[in-house]
Amino acid sequence: MLRLLFLFILSFFIFPLTVRAEGSGLSFLSLEELLQIDIASYVEPHANKQPASITVISNNQLRRSGSRLLTHALTLYVPGYFFVDDQDDMIAGFRGLAPDNNAKVMVLVNGINMNIDWFWGANDALINAINFDWIDHVEVIRGPGSVTLGQGALLGAINIVTKGKAFTGNRISARTGKDGYYHTSYEYGHNSDDYNAYLYLSKTLYDGQDMAEDGWLLHAHSGIGGGTIADHSPKLNKAKSIMLLGAFTHHPTGIDANFLYADQTKDLYNFWFDRDRFQERLISIDVQHDKYFSENLSLATTVFYSQDDFSLFTNRGQRTGGTRESRLGTKVVMNSSDFLFEGNKIAIGFDYRHIESGKNNYKGDNFITNTLDAFTVSTFAQSNELRTWVNKNTTDEWGIFGEDFYTFNEIFTAFAAFRYDENPGWGNHISSRLGMLITPNRQNNIRLSYQNGFRGTVGLNYSGGHKRDGFLDEGHFDMVSSAGFGEENPKKVKPEEIDSYEIEWSYRYNKQIKTSSVLFYNVIKNVIDVGAFLPENWPNPIPPLPNIGDIPSGDGWGGFWYYKNNKGQVETGGFEASLMLEIENIKSTFSHSYVKIISADDDQKFGSMYVTDSGHAKAYPENVTRINTVYQFENQSTVALNYLYYYRWYSSRDNKSTGNHLVNVVFEHNFDNQILLSAHINNLLNEDELYPMNNNPGGDSTSDGTPSLESRTFWVEVDFSF
Repeated sequence: MLRLLFLFILSFFIFPLTVRAEGSGLSFLSLEELLQIDIASYVEPHANKQPASITVISNNQLRRSGSRLLTHALTLYVPGYFFVDDQDDMIAGFRGLAPDNNAKVMVLVNGINMNIDWFWGANDALINAINFDWIDHVEVIRGPGSVTLGQGALLGAINIVTKGKAFTGNRISARTGKDGYYHTSYEYGHNSDDYNAYLYLSKTLYDGQDMAEDGWLLHAHSGIGGGTIADHSPKLNKAKSIMLLGAFTHHPTGIDANFLYADQTKDLYNFWFDRDRFQERLISIDVQHDKYFSENLSLATTVFYSQDDFSLFTNRGQRTGGTRESRLGTKVVMNSSDFLFEGNKIAIGFDYRHIESGKNNYKGDNFITNTLDAFTVSTFAQSNELRTWVNKNTTDEWGIFGEDFYTFNEIFTAFAAFRYDENPGWGNHISSRLGMLITPNRQNNIRLSYQNGFRGTVGLNYSGGHKRDGFLDEGHFDMVSSAGFGEENPKKVKPEEIDSYEIEWSYRYNKQIKTSSVLFYNVIKNVIDVGAFLPENWPNPIPPLPNIGDIPSGDGWGGFWYYKNNKGQVETGGFEASLMLEIENIKSTFSHSYVKIISADDDQKFGSMYVTDSGHAKAYPENVTRINTVYQFENQSTVALNYLYYYRWYSSRDNKSTGNHLVNVVFEHNFDNQILLSAHINNLLNEDELYPMNNNPGGDSTSDGTPSLESRTFWVEVDFSF
């Protein structure tokens, strides 16, 4: 802890690093200071009074990132965030923790929880979107957000704010680039005293890049073709996307309506079964109403519906599964200022979600296939019964919350919040927050805070499913010991929790220089991980384990997997330090983030999700440096350079692996604010060290990363506004 404190103090003087985002133009005000921030507090929208660590990324930054996917762009800009690969997912990692999937991170659109309940959590079509023209800005909580948002906001939360009323006029965009990259889009916006209207439509195609036969791609492929993953010709970041958005605001009535349709198909380039292509079709509709009873009292009501269709294919296009989940809900928040006494602001409210899982998708599918062997092909018409992906299930979850900010004087403001959540599967949970804001003068802002985050097990743990994939739901735990292969019954899974303590200090030297540093300490307990029962001759699946009740072992591997809590706890700590500089037409933000596993019990180390055997962050770089620079010429030309260097990292096998220096460059020229031409170069230095990857069991030759960095590539774009 003394070492962390020393590094934190040192960061104010030595580490110049990223924190704040630039909006349109090169104003010295950060994007956080220009926008109302909604993700962390229902009471306080002001940037300097946020009760948590927040980073905001603008549409300008996304456009100038040179990034292929949204998660890549967030990794470039957000200290404390790092995208980590997985065998069948792309993981949003926060502050040294990269879970098995994105169920421990919450994604919202315009403040509405979009998370999938039964398995994935954060929507792949959103967090890994290949197109982000439609986004106005992204708000990222670096740390738990459960006290306002509920379960799922365990490690962090990402609120995607769409353009809507922020866009006026017409815009047509087209881009093309190397490796079969094409994109076209149209958007329209109208603003008047009575109403705002917005429409966006786009299509994006990318053929992807060939991948090197190295690292994880040398792992055996368990599909019908056999060989290695590389033998199945995976394509890096291959994707197809269609987006449709609409928004309407009626000012006299205070009603907002939003519609979103996202259809994205993406290759799972690291996967080793005959389902290595994934499609998500997301439909979301919401209506929001704001009612102001007086200057001090208001009520915000939201009703929303979302539906996710999932489909699985081989990377050659043969159908191997699918399912559907739908979610209907509401959120009501009442705000009052000067409540009971002057300087006291409160918010109270509740939210509710009705979730239906295990439905048939648009193709009529609710099944999952590992291998297209002769039996699978001959019984394909009965797949919904023989290989059910998710058993039909209905879940009603709800939460109530309260938040309070009390300003004692110009210097001191205290804040507190609580939330109670209830779910029929994992039970109930209380989250809390407590802290103090100290503003001794206009240059300094200090925050001291504690908050708690949590995540119950995904809905699949209670509904059951993944039939013939070997998944064991909680309802079958008490049948394991009687199955006759020598294992004890697993225990009921408790919600995972994190207690987070933070000290943040922001200092503005003048209009050109600003620094910000956050020191954090986390305690994580009841870590939800995955356990497995393996056949005696593993990795040879013959003979497979016998049935557990009516559940057969997994096709292609012969065992069972299930959710569990790791015993003991993990303690992590670190800092995120930043510096923002402006000199005439140059704006640069520099950041360094550092995280350390302070301690971990043995059950959290050996074979666990977060920690290597030697006590390092698993597959998550402990030191990351970022530089984001924009230079604006007087002739309406702009050059953006984004640099990220992640130092050595520790693989699943606890081997120290080499990092990469990643550089993206974007050139733009604006003709009379009507035509914008741009050229984008990704991975300018053509770095090719294996990329961090978690959840990749195997030998040393296959577990030290995956070749998932795109080689140097480029695309060009033209935007026409009228």
